[in-house]
Amino acid sequence: MPTLGRAPTLGNTIESIRQNCGGTYRISLVCPGQETQRLSLLYPDLTIVADSGGGLYSALNEAINQTQADWSHFTYINDDDLLLSGFGDLVGRDVDIAYGKCMIHSRRSNALWFPLERNPKAVPVLFVYGVTGIQQPGTIFSKHVWIGCGPFDVRLRLNADMYFILLACSSARSYYVSHGEVAAFTFTPGQLSSNRVRVDDENRLILERLSLRKTLSSRYCLLRFRLSNFSLYFKRALAGVVLQRSFYYE
Repeated sequence: MPTLGRAPTLGNTIESIRQNCGGTYRISLVCPGQETQRLSLLYPDLTIVADSGGGLYSALNEAINQTQADWSHFTYINDDDLLLSGFGDLVGRDVDIAYGKCMIHSRRSNALWFPLERNPKAVPVLFVYGVTGIQQPGTIFSKHVWIGCGPFDVRLRLNADMYFILLACSSARSYYVSHGEVAAFTFTPGQLSSNRVRVDDENRLILERLSLRKTLSSRYCLLRFRLSNFSLYFKRALAGVVLQRSFYYE
């Protein structure tokens, strides 16, 4: 978990991991060097890793690469997001990717959900249309995927996790999609458009790298996705929740 160490939500996020992870796991916090001692005293059972200052994705790479014990899967979560009770259904499954429903947690509503694509092979196809069919919070990746698709590309300062997810979805040999509610993403007004130009540029670069483009079959995939999630869109519209328009956000 990358953190600056001062977020008032950090304790709740850690507690959500403890309550909902299950199985054998280890929590690593990556934080600025000046925060390591304080966080080590506050959370003595966690692994505290000093951030070298290379940014979010560099910090995640450091946390994973400094794992000494053998491990089979990993996930990461921001210090204002939460794991939910359904996350336990993903743990311990011998698959390359496991994921489920992700809540939109905002000041206006905490009971609405992102649309979900249940076939990871279709996720890169949807991305061509600016649609994300899978959310990072609550998604578990295997060590096999990390070795084949990682580390996070630190040249992508804002969207390296999506690039990794697309690579993982394309290369996954096996997957599991839970019907449960696995995580909550905290949506703060302004965060998605804080650097819209940079996000758009990085997404165009990702499309070029993966040679993704619109085709007749991809249009059918988009139509199928929207129809399968129609009830969710309808409920979100009734609730009056309008997400800020972003290239890869729907």
